[in-house]
Parts: sequence; structure tokens; C-alpha cells
Amino acid sequence: MKVGALVAKRQRWQPKSHFFGIVVSKSERDEELLVVLWVQDGMYKLQEHLPDALIDLDEYSDEVLKSRTCISV
Repeated sequence: MKVGALVAKRQRWQPKSHFFGIVVSKSERDEELLVVLWVQDGMYKLQEHLPDALIDLDEYSDEVLKSRTCISV
């Protein structure tokens, strides 16, 4: 996944999984992690995520995005 990618969380039914974020960099702490900028209720938040926890919205069709995995929380 590249910097600038528009992403969503892979698990559809996680809290806040309906928000979109933008990958802003690789983590300085761990090269495997991506830093994502999320906007929630007019506030900005940076979080680190494993690439497998995110979906690059540019790479998937609407059907794939709507059928993301359902989990219990």
C-alpha cells in the first residue's frame, strides 16, 4: 500500500470502520506499520495499522467493500 492511498478498515463491523483515512507515511517505530490520518467529527487522528488491517479503496469494487468480513466486538 502506498502513501496517499484512501483506505478503510478491513473488518466491516469494528467500531469506526465506516470512516475513511489516508495513508500518510510508514511508521518510524516499525517499518511494517502504516500511519493513517483519520478525520472523525471534524477532528484529525493519526493511527498506526498493519497493511492487512486496511483496504485500499482504489483497488476494490463496491461489491467487495460491502461484503467485508463481519466480526463480533
